Amino acid sequence: MEENKLKLTVCMCTRNRDLRMLPSIKSILDQSFTQFEFLIINDASTDNTEKVLTQCAEQDPRIKVFNLGTHNFITARNMMFINSNSEYVAIMDSDDLCSPNKLEEQVKFLDEHPDIDVVGCKIKFGKKSSHFSVPNTQKNYTHEYFDECIKRGENISMLIQFATIMIRKSALDRIFKNKIYFYPEMQNGGEDTIFLYALYLNGAKFANINTATYLYNYLEYDDSISGTVGKHFDENNFIFKYIHNKPINDRLTKVQELYDKYENYKRNKGGS
Repeated sequence: MEENKLKLTVCMCTRNRDLRMLPSIKSILDQSFTQFEFLIINDASTDNTEKVLTQCAEQDPRIKVFNLGTHNFITARNMMFINSNSEYVAIMDSDDLCSPNKLEEQVKFLDEHPDIDVVGCKIKFGKKSSHFSVPNTQKNYTHEYFDECIKRGENISMLIQFATIMIRKSALDRIFKNKIYFYPEMQNGGEDTIFLYALYLNGAKFANINTATYLYNYLEYDDSISGTVGKHFDENNFIFKYIHNKPINDRLTKVQELYDKYENYKRNKGGS
């Protein structure tokens, strides 16, 4: 690690959450691991979110706020990684919570396993999302187990959840050389799963720990992503058509190719 380079950046995107996002912010600020910067992208909120975030940043210098002038979820997502300048990057949603040791446990794991690029953690779902089940996140596993599961056809989102991950910035820089991590056609959903596949298909190694917990959608807001998931594009057909049903050597690997194919698939609603 470069001298004086920050160890960790925590990234959050939010829109029109004002005071409701405070428990999520506090969940990060109260972590046992404290040496991080906290980037919060305000996606052109029309309520008091900007004012609340300004006050938060005044109270804790680790918080850095970026305010978008025009609502664009994908732009907000890209800004998270573009503005991260630390060794590791972690994700946090503004309607979620996490155990106080989450950052510490994931930093420790990546420090001790330099061959691993992405580490997830155990996930628990709020009542609104109680129909979801990701039993693999309850396990400690290495990339060998992860790779075996993918090769036998398991969906990557059944192995690791985007919201739980901590990732090496060097892996992002290596794989996304153009610094475009999410594409416009991902605006209506599926962006997190396709992003994880882009990492995996380009050589990133994954692992999971069960010594820390991410509490997904625990704040039970009506505008939570899981509450509107029925309106989002179901990426599963794309995944099985272009990834799992292909021989390993014929699978999409280049990020541009993968994203272009996904963009075309959505535009033509499944056409080739």
